[in-house]
Amino acid sequence: MPNHPIDANGMWRERRKLRGSAAAATTPHAALFLDRDGTVIELIPYLSRPDEVRPLPGAVALIAHANELGLP
Repeated sequence: MPNHPIDANGMWRERRKLRGSAAAATTPHAALFLDRDGTVIELIPYLSRPDEVRPLPGAVALIAHANELGLP
């Protein structure tokens, strides 16, 4: 990942240091960042109504599992 946060699989991976104590700066913390359209829900141009939202297969289970693990 030299100078570029996109890995060979097209995934954005970035490591940042936390502000605060020295321990916080050296302790890794996982977090899950998701894009909505085309990642969690179907890509629908100009999505404007809740009844148009359709979760992608596995997205709801993935988010639920991340929540169970306590991932921010």
